[in-house]
Amino acid sequence: MKTGIVKFYSLDNKYGFIKPDDDSKDVFVHQNELKKSGIEELKKNQKVEYELNIKGQKTFASNVKILD
Repeated sequence: MKTGIVKFYSLDNKYGFIKPDDDSKDVFVHQNELKKSGIEELKKNQKVEYELNIKGQKTFASNVKILD
């Protein structure tokens, strides 16, 4: 599991980005993945834990957990 801080999340657009703690490239997160984890929305600057997934050329977060 990786950790990071929510950089941006739009409830209207149903997606956002997580800034990883290891300073790697920002990770896309979609509302569908959050719902699978029982989360309705993320707030800017929340600390989260997540799994990094790669499908083709797309990288995204799944199994997201809020840590703070």
